This record gives sequence, structure tokens and C-alpha cells, in this order.
Amino acid sequence: MRAGAIGDPANLQTILGDNLALYRTTDEGTSWSEIGHWWGDLDPTRSLHTDQRVIAFSQTVPDVVYGGNDGDVVGSTNDGLDWTGLNQNLSEALML
Repeated sequence: MRAGAIGDPANLQTILGDNLALYRTTDEGTSWSEIGHWWGDLDPTRSLHTDQRVIAFSQTVPDVVYGGNDGDVVGSTNDGLDWTGLNQNLSEALML
């Protein structure tokens, strides 16, 4: 996904959308909140690489979502509110 949106299959009211930041709605798009961006944040769980190339909700575990970009792979266990890097011991990753 590039500058697009994807819905949570377990909760159709939750949608994540991106451009230079990551946004989330829990009311089918009526209102949106910024949940992550690249220009730094005091909360490191909200600091994400700028260009998300893919976002995918887990098909089997509720509230789990993954993101991939040309900097790393990230995961969330709370519908995208907080993110954790999943590169493990890789110093760099290029996701195309």
C-alpha cells in the first residue's frame, strides 16, 4: 500500500491509512487520528519510517498489524497504536 488505506478484517470500522504519516480511524473514516510519523516523536512507539510500502492486518490474531517500508519491518499488537521494530538483528532492510 502506498498512500492508501486498509481495513481490519476483524473490525471493519478500523482502517489504517498512510501518506507521509500513518493515520487510524475507528469509525469507518468519519474521523482520523495520526498514529505515527517519521519526523520524530518523544514516544518511540509512534516514530515510523516515512513511506509505508505495505500494511497488513493479521488474518488470525485480532488487533495485530504489520508494516513494511524501505527502512524496516514493524508490528503492532493494538491495531496500530504502538509499533515495534521487527528487523531483529538486521542493521538495514529494504522492503520493496
